[in-house]
Amino acid sequence: DKDNDNSDIQISIIENTNTSLVKSTINGNQLILSYQPNENGAADITIRGTSGVLYIEDTFAVTVNPVDDPPFVANAIFDVALDINTETHEIDLTNVFADIDNSNITKSILNNTNSDFATVAITDNNLIISHQAGVEGETQITVQGLSNGITVEDTFNVYAYESDIAPQIAASIEDITVVENAASTNIDLASVFTDPDNDDLSIAKMVFSNTNDTLVFASISGNILTLDYQAGASGTAMIAVRGTSRGKFVDDTFTVTVSSVDDPPVIVNTIQDISVDEDASDTLIDLTSIFTDPDNDDQDIIKTIVSNTNESLVSGIITGNQLVLNYVPNASGTATLIVRATSGGKSVETSFDVVVAPVDDPPMIATTINAIMVNEDAAEQIVDLTGVFTDIDDYDTNIQLSITNNSNKNLMAASISGYLMTLNYLSDQSGTATITIRGTSNGLFVEEQLNITVNAIDDPPVVASAIADISMGVNDESYVIDLTNVFMDIDNNLIVKTIQSNTNSDLATASIAENSLVISHQAGIEGETEITLQAISNGQMVTDSFMIFVDASDVAPEINAGLNDIITLEDSDNTIIDLTPVFTDPDNDDQNINKLIIKNTNDALVTAAIDNNTLTLSYVPDAFGTSTITVRGTSQGKSIDDSFTVTITPVDDAPMIQSPLNDLVVDENALDTIISLLSVFTDADNDDSTINISVLQNTNDNLLTASLNENTLLLSYNENQSGEALITIRGESNGLFIDDTFTVTVNPVDSAPEINMPIADLAVEMNAANMTIPLNNVFIDPDNDSISTAILSNTNKSLVSATISGNDLILSFEANTEGSAIITISGTANGKSINDSFSVYVNSSDLGPEILTAINDITVLEDAPDTIINLATVFTDPDNDDFSIAKTILSNSNESLVATAINNNQLNLSYRADASGTATIVIRGTSQGKTVDHAFMVTVAPVDDPPVIANAINDITVDEDAAPQTIDLYDVFTDTDNNNTAIQTTLANNSNISLVVATISENVLNLNFQPNKSGTAEITLMGTSNGLSVEDKFIITVNSVDDPPVVANAIADVPMGISAVTESVPLTNVFADIDNNNAEIIKAIQSNTNNDLVTVQLTDNNLILTHQINVEGESTIIVQAISNGIAINDSFTVYVDA
Repeated sequence: DKDNDNSDIQISIIENTNTSLVKSTINGNQLILSYQPNENGAADITIRGTSGVLYIEDTFAVTVNPVDDPPFVANAIFDVALDINTETHEIDLTNVFADIDNSNITKSILNNTNSDFATVAITDNNLIISHQAGVEGETQITVQGLSNGITVEDTFNVYAYESDIAPQIAASIEDITVVENAASTNIDLASVFTDPDNDDLSIAKMVFSNTNDTLVFASISGNILTLDYQAGASGTAMIAVRGTSRGKFVDDTFTVTVSSVDDPPVIVNTIQDISVDEDASDTLIDLTSIFTDPDNDDQDIIKTIVSNTNESLVSGIITGNQLVLNYVPNASGTATLIVRATSGGKSVETSFDVVVAPVDDPPMIATTINAIMVNEDAAEQIVDLTGVFTDIDDYDTNIQLSITNNSNKNLMAASISGYLMTLNYLSDQSGTATITIRGTSNGLFVEEQLNITVNAIDDPPVVASAIADISMGVNDESYVIDLTNVFMDIDNNLIVKTIQSNTNSDLATASIAENSLVISHQAGIEGETEITLQAISNGQMVTDSFMIFVDASDVAPEINAGLNDIITLEDSDNTIIDLTPVFTDPDNDDQNINKLIIKNTNDALVTAAIDNNTLTLSYVPDAFGTSTITVRGTSQGKSIDDSFTVTITPVDDAPMIQSPLNDLVVDENALDTIISLLSVFTDADNDDSTINISVLQNTNDNLLTASLNENTLLLSYNENQSGEALITIRGESNGLFIDDTFTVTVNPVDSAPEINMPIADLAVEMNAANMTIPLNNVFIDPDNDSISTAILSNTNKSLVSATISGNDLILSFEANTEGSAIITISGTANGKSINDSFSVYVNSSDLGPEILTAINDITVLEDAPDTIINLATVFTDPDNDDFSIAKTILSNSNESLVATAINNNQLNLSYRADASGTATIVIRGTSQGKTVDHAFMVTVAPVDDPPVIANAINDITVDEDAAPQTIDLYDVFTDTDNNNTAIQTTLANNSNISLVVATISENVLNLNFQPNKSGTAEITLMGTSNGLSVEDKFIITVNSVDDPPVVANAIADVPMGISAVTESVPLTNVFADIDNNNAEIIKAIQSNTNNDLVTVQLTDNNLILTHQINVEGESTIIVQAISNGIAINDSFTVYVDA
């Protein structure tokens, strides 16, 4: 059963189409076929396997071929005594011989020892004896029966003596009266008969007749008549015993009376132990065939449950003949139930175990999350999810929370850290969203939904695009400004604009016409004014003010020191730029120049903000690319723009912890914990599916083992261990990694006691003395708690009584009583119990098992495969079924050589690796409490094993241009049969000598990595000992490292004449990068120490130096080169000296 343990499958016989041919029964997992004598033909047998409430059936055919049985003597011919004058004697041979397979039997005279005394002939199936009248003597005649070529013989004697007297009864057998189920009666017949003229020892005794062989079976062996009383039978029988001497006989008849006794009911079929999973459906058990009463109607047997050791696990109820087991939800463990059958005031009990295996239930919703309602633009909200989920099988703190769905990400963002969920509402958004929260425990989960409503709020209008200050010519009469995009209301479209104020209406007037602001200026008048506009939307307002300047002589601002392009790495710190020297105004104070960012072509890459004269560039995390930023300088309404480029080169980020693993708390002996690691790590630069996850550390291997199967972490807890362990999980992506560590706490739990040394079945003679069995070592408690013992059940108290005194079990046997009983002893510690059952057999005539086929001594070579020995024919029991013989391993003198195990009737010998020597193994056969032991010897001959890898060399990962490494090879190989120092270690192969050079010197492996090389190599080492060898292979991975660019040809210092204007410096061969294309190296001007002397520009990979004529001095210029995110600088000096 792929869903359940195969050992839990219940096997039963559903149909047998021909029970007169073959009987079929099941004992444990063995099907027993018993063939009926002298029957042949075919039968179909159907076997059903049931697991839970589901089953499957298998049908097979049994064919019994006919065999021609030999004829046999059905009614032997008695000795004949002839009168001396008798001339003929006739004997009917019709029923002397029989053949179950044939009816045509041919009879013939095989021998006659004295034909002078009498002759014999066969006529018409009659034997005719012809005697010479008056002749005394005797003869022995043998008659042969022939059937289908097979013969059988019968011999008898004929006597004729004139004076011979017949035997007589010397002492009659007395009538016998016994009670039902009495022990056998033995009667000595030596003195019953006498022969006056012959030796009494020659008198032959036979049971001549028995009127009731269903009551008693009579047999004679020598002079002993044995009366065996049939079980459960009562009544009378007339038994005639014949004494025969020289063909003459006398019969002695006596009466046997068996008085009836009301027997208690008996167990016909034991109730099989039940194994189910937690929360299983009811189990129905038919009790009809479990009990029988030889003296009463089985329908009158009353069945009751007299004991249940664990009602918190399972409850039982009996209705009629049906026992119903109802399992308590979410409970696991064991229970022992005792069922009593009562009939005629007498009872018998049988017990069975119920084992409910634990099943890990998924977590459940303990407390629903209340819906949330907030207004638009609400502040960040934190929702505590503690107590939302619960797990009946685990600690709630082990439940991992995650968000599996957000139905409206345009409304809000949701994230979880531990048990706190953070809700961030997006600006100016309203509506509804459903957040799905998953609680996961040990690989199983449940989901809860949170409904969120964000109510719309009417936001006031805002200034979307402020009106810049205006400069008008002194003779300009009008200026029109489009007001369409100046104001905005996210909630409304209708905005009413009005002029709120004008500080100098003598200079200019303002009016609004069709969403345009019209400025009317008085020609020829200079001055300035401030205009304030008001916008009203849905009763809410906002204002925007700007200046108008009219000055005939005002000069516009200029660029003084242009902004340089910027090249930086992804995730760099903010760049701070002082804007003070960028702009200048020839006729106004530079301090009054207003700086404004008017364009940023990629705000997903970088955000730009100006505070006073400081421009701050903030780089968006994990973003790379380019953006052009334009800064405007405005003075007296006149402006100038300066643009520069920001280039961010990508950097491969290490993976990050996305959902940290929670600490874990479990109880001792907990089921395995399964944790999905799929969402633990994330990598902004690579696909998360490529992240390699490994268990880096487990600080307590004695407490648990941690293993990975794909992206699932499996924690397996060691038995009866408690404590703490730190588990570290590593996520690695593209050579970069991050670790997540969590704590596993295993709380101690009181364990139930266990069976240490089970009580063996017992066999005693009838009327045996009391027996004492020590209980000290039967049970053991893992926690060393005190164990109390008690008698849980005794299925036959009329046979044996059981009591406990101190730590001893005392068995007292009833007089003159045979039978069997099952006694169950319980061991209890701290309220937890376990039961041990054993059988007691009382039978004076029972023979113990014997050795039928001895196991031969076994000789194998070291490291041989397992030896399997069939034990089915090793033992036999003369008076019980061989299938019921239990086989156990009594002793093994050398467990370090061979391990032994018995499964059903198979003995498995598993040989220890690299071990040789001898072991004596003793197998015990037990039947009805009696035993026989059989010993045999196992010899394992030594074999020279090749060396093996003792400590494999781990794969090696280094970066390009790594330093040489050395590895001590002393303990890499070992040889169990030879000295390790004699192992020769050689380099067998190196798959990539262009990557790494490997050599061995004095058992040390030297690895020298080739410069600027990356890739993989497989190194194979060979260990050789005594002509045998083994190889160890490992992989060397050399990660490519992006070498920084270098200055290949430094720029020489540049002298310029005082009248020189420009100078060009080619940069093509200045920088080089061994790992990347030189043409892709980005060059930028990093700094210039004297802009008043010379300005610098980059054009087509050339550096253009522009000199201010007639200015002397020097300037140091630094040029930066960036290749794949790595930078290097080269500096040179420009000299100007007249």
